[in-house]
Amino acid sequence: DKPNPTDINIKGHFLLKTQTNHIYKDNTTKTNFCIITYKDNSKLFSKFTNNEITGWAKFINSQYYNSIFSGYYISNHPDGYGIYIDNKNSVIYEGIWKDNELNGIGTEIWKDETYYRGEYVNSKKHGIGMYRWPDGTLYQGEWENDQMTGYGAITYSDEGMYTGQVVKGLMDGYGEFSWRDGKKYIGEYSNN
Repeated sequence: DKPNPTDINIKGHFLLKTQTNHIYKDNTTKTNFCIITYKDNSKLFSKFTNNEITGWAKFINSQYYNSIFSGYYISNHPDGYGIYIDNKNSVIYEGIWKDNELNGIGTEIWKDETYYRGEYVNSKKHGIGMYRWPDGTLYQGEWENDQMTGYGAITYSDEGMYTGQVVKGLMDGYGEFSWRDGKKYIGEYSNN
């Protein structure tokens, strides 16, 4: 969330600060770049078109642990390719945004080397994706509303591999488990 626009200091020859928003000094000027510094020291480096953030922008949010978003905006919202760094939770997201949400293909990487690469819908993992835990365990398959749900394959770092139905991250439904020593189980699973 961005701070209140009335708490700002604007540097740029083409903008004026008003009590409620930003306006151009010269209505014939359609595109310019400026730096906005908020009272809490958050900063926005942006191009404005018709009084809206449009094109590439960088927002450093000092209220939220110096989180940083750098990417493309349309009509004041992230829309297109962007990188978000959350310094509090030590996570980086790189990928596609649409209407201020993660929508499309993206990658999340956490400090402990947990990793997700796949599809997002409305900021939730949804569609096809790959998730790797720090111990090397790997899930590749379907996601539904941030949950591993559908058909997938889980490769365990030291036990073997499961291929089949998954519900909320658990082996549930028809599947096949192969151990490293060659043993297999093929059949129904319920709650792992």
